[in-house]
Amino acid sequence: MKTKLFGLKALVLALTVAVGATAMAQDAAAQAAGPGSAQSKASTACGVMADASGAQTPAYGGYPYEYPEDGGGYNAQPPEPPKPQNPVRKVCEDGKVEIRLGNARHFGYRIGDRIPLVVLIAVDPNVTIDFTSLKQEVLGFEGSDFELAAPAVVRSQKLQNGKVLYRLDLTVVTWVPKDNVVFNLDLRYATELAPDGKTPNFKRLTTPDFVVSRSPTADNGEALLEGDLEAKPLGSSWMIIPVIALAIFMIGLLPGIEVAKYINRVRPRKVLPPKAAAWKVFDKVFAEAKAEGFEYRHYKQIASAFRRYLGATKGVPIEPATFLEVRDRLEGDPELDKIESALTKCERVLYHGATLSDEENRELLKQIEQLVPRPWEQR
Repeated sequence: MKTKLFGLKALVLALTVAVGATAMAQDAAAQAAGPGSAQSKASTACGVMADASGAQTPAYGGYPYEYPEDGGGYNAQPPEPPKPQNPVRKVCEDGKVEIRLGNARHFGYRIGDRIPLVVLIAVDPNVTIDFTSLKQEVLGFEGSDFELAAPAVVRSQKLQNGKVLYRLDLTVVTWVPKDNVVFNLDLRYATELAPDGKTPNFKRLTTPDFVVSRSPTADNGEALLEGDLEAKPLGSSWMIIPVIALAIFMIGLLPGIEVAKYINRVRPRKVLPPKAAAWKVFDKVFAEAKAEGFEYRHYKQIASAFRRYLGATKGVPIEPATFLEVRDRLEGDPELDKIESALTKCERVLYHGATLSDEENRELLKQIEQLVPRPWEQR
């Protein structure tokens, strides 16, 4: 907060010194011209004034504007292009109102760019300024080549000399395709009251011309500067390569999985994983049993494939072991109960000649699916 106040006071000091010098020069010129002269009136105006001298443009004819021997009448000449200046200053009402307008950079903008502007207005205590039009986002009473890109911020501060300083922070944008666009801000101000003694006698306040240049000119310069017109490669982020690689991987992931599944089914590997070898038998047996019913050979194939899988995954010989040996070798295994249940059903048929019910066959199939996970390419 202290830094902002210090910067604001520095701007105020610069405004006072620079504008004061301008006011002295204008007052001196006005006194030399006389109190009733047009120049004296122009020095006190805060609005847009016509040519104070009232003189006509000199007579020129022909091209390029050579003065002819028999020249007569007056030819209107095209106005000179505005000259960039940053900041611009203006003093009116005999020094009661002092205006300064500028920004950090007034050149090199493009259509649609956000242009920050700072307007400083120092007025006497008896001067009233109306900011209603600015709050309504009106920059010029007769229209403007600019429009507000963000709400204006208005702050005020009382100076040591008794004056009041208003600071206006504006962010404007223009869509006019010109090399030089002139910015003006219109407000209302009053230095006295109307005859009724209550209503302020408002007049128009127009800030001085501030030229915003769209061409690559030098600071406060008038000549174009040629830049490097060679083609330049577009820059790219370092993230582009990982993103492209990830996109290619994601695009090819699902098709790749389907291709791998197809290859594994059509051309199975010579050495199958234990679960793949077991399910190769289970799928065949369960398909036949579903069509023809369970037979002795089916239980024998199921028990053999299941024991071979358990021996490969548990790390102990299971296939040649008896039921009691299986229980001893798998002691402490969390799946021992399910393993015993599945093997018991098969051995009842193989060694005791029992016939399992449909419910027991469904339970056997469910236990096999829980104990032997199906390979991913067969899911």
